[in-house]
Amino acid sequence: MCTDPNMSSALITVICDLSDFLLRYALLLTATSVLAMALLEMWKNIFNSREKFHMRQIHRWITKAQFPLETSQNQSEHPVEFQNNVYRQLILLTTGERLDASYTLGRTKDVHFQLMPENALFALELEKMMGQIQEAADSALSDPNLYPQLYQFLTQGAHKEDILQWLTDSTFTPAAKNHEHQVMKRRADVFSRLSKLAKRRLDSLQIEMKFLWSHNNQKCSLILGGVLLFISLAYLELTTNEAIEPLGWLRILIASLIGGIVAPVAKDLVVALKKVRQGG
Repeated sequence: MCTDPNMSSALITVICDLSDFLLRYALLLTATSVLAMALLEMWKNIFNSREKFHMRQIHRWITKAQFPLETSQNQSEHPVEFQNNVYRQLILLTTGERLDASYTLGRTKDVHFQLMPENALFALELEKMMGQIQEAADSALSDPNLYPQLYQFLTQGAHKEDILQWLTDSTFTPAAKNHEHQVMKRRADVFSRLSKLAKRRLDSLQIEMKFLWSHNNQKCSLILGGVLLFISLAYLELTTNEAIEPLGWLRILIASLIGGIVAPVAKDLVVALKKVRQGG
């Protein structure tokens, strides 16, 4: 395009100058964006950011639960102890580690993550972690009397009659007689409703965690990318000028803000500008 004889020389000069400027800017933007992502990944690996995020989200998920007064088998249980038991049973069914009464849910909040058997669940990727929790939920629903708190927690929002009915029916094995087919169908229907509700709760948790993790990563990437771009532009300006005028600082600031926003598409922008330069 920059060598097209059908275009006026003035217009060609303007387009070439603009594309040169944008190309240099986009290349710098791409470099700072890659550096920002590398620094973020290094930070997350060193400080176990994902693992601590998983711990905090599971902590928040359990502590939001209300004590099920109407369906609890132990009415004297304290709400905090109920939540602690939910957590202990969840860990037992996901890692095989049995936590004693001294291990409380509060220990998972804002603490330094150190990989141990009882918190290995949180070191998994989100999809694998939720798969383990789903298997734990299936176990609790299959044997609600063995894991009563986790069962009560997972079925919150279901009909009271279904929750109480399955506590009784889960241990009842009807004989294969014609008049008991209706009983078996009722048991199957109750279990199906409860298991579907528990699965929806887990799906909702996974969607929320995935969105928050992605949103926080993107926000940190944009901020860090903008800061790195500001430093880079200021350095380049100072290499050609002894001092930067106030308008120069303002131009650098605006370019950094814009760069932080368009950083995710910087690579595509470079490819497009190269095509412009080559007349493609």
